[in-house]
Order: sequence, then C-alpha cells, then structure tokens
Amino acid sequence: MKSKKKTFLYAEFFGEGGMRSLTSLLTVMILFPGCHIVYSEIEDTCGNSAIDGKEQCDGQNLAGKSCITLGLGFTGGDLICRPTCVFDTSYCAGGSQECGNDIAEGSEQCDGPDWNDQTCVSLGRGFIGGTLACDSLCTFNTAGCTAGTTCGNGQIEIGEACDGSNMGGKTCLTEGYNNGVLSCNSCSLVYDDCCYNTCSSVGATQCSTSSIRQTCGNYDPDLCNEWGNDYPCPSGTTCSGGTCISSCTATDYWSPANDFETDSTSVYWNTTTGQVATNNSALRLEVVQEGKELKLRVCKLGGQFSSSSIAISVNDISSSRAGYSNTNFQTNYIAVGSDYCTDWGQMNGDTAYLAGESFGGQWRIVAPNTSVSSWPGSYDCSPNSSTTGNCWNGISITMQRTCLQ
Repeated sequence: MKSKKKTFLYAEFFGEGGMRSLTSLLTVMILFPGCHIVYSEIEDTCGNSAIDGKEQCDGQNLAGKSCITLGLGFTGGDLICRPTCVFDTSYCAGGSQECGNDIAEGSEQCDGPDWNDQTCVSLGRGFIGGTLACDSLCTFNTAGCTAGTTCGNGQIEIGEACDGSNMGGKTCLTEGYNNGVLSCNSCSLVYDDCCYNTCSSVGATQCSTSSIRQTCGNYDPDLCNEWGNDYPCPSGTTCSGGTCISSCTATDYWSPANDFETDSTSVYWNTTTGQVATNNSALRLEVVQEGKELKLRVCKLGGQFSSSSIAISVNDISSSRAGYSNTNFQTNYIAVGSDYCTDWGQMNGDTAYLAGESFGGQWRIVAPNTSVSSWPGSYDCSPNSSTTGNCWNGISITMQRTCLQ
C-alpha cells in the first residue's frame, strides 16, 4: 500500500533538569521565544498494523483496547477493527448503545459518519447508486439512493409488488377477497383468480324470482361459490323460501282459513269489595284469511257492548310480525244469530310469512276504550285498585301459512 506522508511541527526544548519536552508550536513560541523548532515527516497508513494519526486501530492492532475497556458499557465480546481503521463493536456483548456518538453499535445501522462500511448498493435492497445517509435514530435513510429493479430474480425490490413465486406473504385473503389464487405477472399482482363468495353454504337454495330456484355452488373456473343452476319451478308451483311449492288459491293461503277464541268471563275491579271480580259476559275474537291477508272482528255473545268504542290489541307471540292495535275500535254491531259482531279490521304484517310459518295470536280487549290506560300490561287482564272497565283476553288463535302466490 502506498503510504501518505504528513508533516508535523513540534518544539523541542530543555526544561528544568535538562529534560527534553515536546509541546505545541504556538505555546512554545509564546512562552519560550528561544526554543528550537523541529520539522518531521510521520507515516500515516491504514493497513500497516501500526496506529497512525487518527486511527483507532489497524488490523489486529487494537491499541490494547477491548470491548470492556472502551468505556461504552460492554461486558464482553470481541472487539474488531474495520478496514477503515475504526473500531467495530457489533460483536461486543452487553452494555448500552448510544446513538449520536459517531460509532455504530449494537443494533444501530449507522451513527453519524459511521455507516458500517455500507453504501446504497451494498445494502442489497435493489439500489444501483445514490447517496446513503444516516438519520437521527441511527438508521439508514435511503431517500437519496437510486432504485433499480431486476424483475424475475425472485427478490421483491423497490417498485415491485411481487417477483415470480415470491408474493411477499400476500394472498387473495390478505387483499380483501374471500377465496382464490393470487398470482404475479411482470412483478405486479394479478387478481384475476381472486373472487368473492356470493353465497356461503354449498347446496343452499334461494328464489331469484317467484318461479326460479337457485342453488349455491361453484359454477365457474374460480374457487368461489355463487348462486346458479337456475331451476324453473314446475307448472302449478311457485318458489318460496328456496323451495317450489304448490301455488295457492284464494281459499288456502292459511290453514285453517279462520280461527277464533272465546273468553267466557270478563275481569273487572270491584270497588265495593276492593277485590278482583268476574262476570258472565262472554266475548269472541275471530281471525279469518282474506286472500293472503288476515282480518279480525269482535263478537259479544248474547248482547251488545254498552260503549261505542273498545280497545283491542293483537300480536303474534312468536315473531311479532302480524298484529293489530286500535284504542278506538268502533262497535258498529251486526247481528249474527244471537250475537253482535263488529266490522272487520285489517291486520298488519300478515303478508310477511313464508310457507310453513305460523301466526300465534295473543289478544286483549278492554271496554270501554277510555279505561285502557288504567290496565297495566299489554295482553293480560290484571287489574289494580284504580282500574275501571272490563277486560277479556286469550292466547289460542293459531293459523299456519300454507303457501305463497
């Protein structure tokens, strides 16, 4: 290795006792005007195993230092010398690294001017040149590096989403799809074989129209399930709940076509005795189908209500879909034999039932309607001391939806 020579000036003089001393030129010139100035040339060569100039070490020559004696808190390990004649503490153990001391220690990628002999290219990140820098956290800043990619080398480099079979851990699922196979083409992700499941249970059925039944399955080259295999329902049937069933007529939407329940006694609060009492005042609630819908009326057995309005509440116990509520139901009675019945009232939600589902009605009627607010609850007849009027109730009206038009 060709050496580099540097010229150094030092002062030589004799102090007390004839001892020769060296000191700085400036100090000697000021304090000792008669001193003797000496010029000398000293070799400064990294790699000659001698520690010259600002070298911390040179080859195997560590200047007697070790990981422990560096004073950086290391408790052991191997101190080595880099080709640039500075210490490399990456193999020292224990201690604490200090970012900002211009020595890349421990897990530090760099520290100030100490870059661990790395460049943009040597980092192995696909850069082809540029200027590497070290940030305040002692990590490399590659903003000044020049990207260069080699698509097809199996390494995901700057500007590449994938490379060959190297998908970088990405799949159709990580990209937000339900299923499928993610692929790579020209180092870009290809989503052609990724897909979304439009149905989850293979073999499940649904109605796409009132006459077409579909089945869940995989009917195309991807790996996802979708509705398909359209099946036209046979003549005289209709699709309901994913099943082709017999078409309804105007008299068989519900089974039975009508139902009723009678409460033979009314409940009231006897203010004289201060107790719950009943009387033999029978009332019947009737529910009948009208096409796909349900309607109801109230019949007073053997007589009429003394009031012109009653409060009526009807509800499906199981689903609460169908029901009826009217706190001012008019008692415009029509004589039906010895009984007197109101006009029909149309129920709500009765068209929401599928074939095979049932309406199980619970009901309560209070007369007169002005007394309804004093009866607690919605469907029971439990009076209290401030209750007025009479109450009837029941829970036994049951009708099943047989089919849909």
